[in-house]
Amino acid sequence: MTPMLQQESLVKSAAVGRTNPLGATIVPGGVNFSVFSRNATGIELLFFDRVDDARPSRVVRVDPLTSRTYHYWHVFVPGIQAGQIYGFRAHGPFEPASGLRFDSSRVLMDPYARATAVPKGLFPSSSLCEGRKHCDGDEECGYRASHV
Repeated sequence: MTPMLQQESLVKSAAVGRTNPLGATIVPGGVNFSVFSRNATGIELLFFDRVDDARPSRVVRVDPLTSRTYHYWHVFVPGIQAGQIYGFRAHGPFEPASGLRFDSSRVLMDPYARATAVPKGLFPSSSLCEGRKHCDGDEECGYRASHV
C-alpha cells in the first residue's frame, strides 16, 4: 500500500458495513459504502473537505479480513452526511497484458455515485473526452471525487 500522507487522518471508528446496495447509502447514523473489485488487494475510502482539496482530510482503510465479502469491499462510516465529497484508492497488480491497471496514486470516483464533483481547472478542455463513452487508458478522463 502507498504510505499515507501526513495531512491525512485515518478514520478509526469505521465499522464493517454491508455489501449492498453498491455505492454510498445514507443510513441512520452515517453512510454505508460498498464497491466491487475482483482483483484489488486493498481499498481506501478518501474524504475531502472541499472539492478543490488536493489531499484527503480523512482516510478509511477497508479491512480485507472483515470488510470484504467475495469481491465486494464494504464499510460503514458513522457521522458522514449527505454532500460529503469522497473517492477511492485501489491497490492491486499493474499487469496491462492481463487487463489489470491498478495505480494507487490515483483517486477514483465511485462507479455507483449519483453525483460527481470536478475541481475547476482539473482537466483542459481537450482532455474531457467529449462525446466518448470511455477513454483510452493513457488519457486523463473522468472525475476525481463523488458526493454522498
